[in-house]
Amino acid sequence: MNTEIQSPKKQSLHLLFVMIAIIGAGFLFAYFQHENLDNRVNFSLIDTSGAEISQRDMGGKWMLVYFGFTSCPDICPTQTAKVAQTVKYLDKKRLGDDIVPVFISVDYKRDNPEKIKRYLAQFDQRIMGLTGSKEQLDQTTQSFHTHYELKENPAAVHHGGVDVVHSSMTYIVDPFGKIVDQIAYGYDPVFLADHIEKLL
Repeated sequence: MNTEIQSPKKQSLHLLFVMIAIIGAGFLFAYFQHENLDNRVNFSLIDTSGAEISQRDMGGKWMLVYFGFTSCPDICPTQTAKVAQTVKYLDKKRLGDDIVPVFISVDYKRDNPEKIKRYLAQFDQRIMGLTGSKEQLDQTTQSFHTHYELKENPAAVHHGGVDVVHSSMTYIVDPFGKIVDQIAYGYDPVFLADHIEKLL
């Protein structure tokens, strides 16, 4: 009876190939799982320097995304302040650099990159400000399964004569672009920082 005994070198190579196959299969499963999900975000917008930015430019980091506009008198500044506080709490956990806070202005008629930059400088310069054309914002909000609307309203003096309807949710997006949670307006920044810590 012939029995083939593999040399230690052949056994090591065999084990290495098996490990590579398992890791590769796991990666492909994770990639295609995220690729095929409906809640995978997809956007191409303009940042405060005028450069085009997409979800692929986030360096494999998590995102904390919310929508608004710079002329908003109350909700947007409050939400921006909460995001800035959340990042500061994450700094204490040494996680502040692991997530990109993103403010997307849906006021394509009035918010340009420079205006958004000045607005965000009041809170935290690490918040990435984005905006774009109506077509770009339509595509972006659709990928987040939300909506926005600009309506002329001369009575809305504090809004510059325009009512801007948009989501007040804050979206937690993983490095694959998948929305893993939506946090309602009014959250406690400490709660959100702790929640993000558990997800990272």
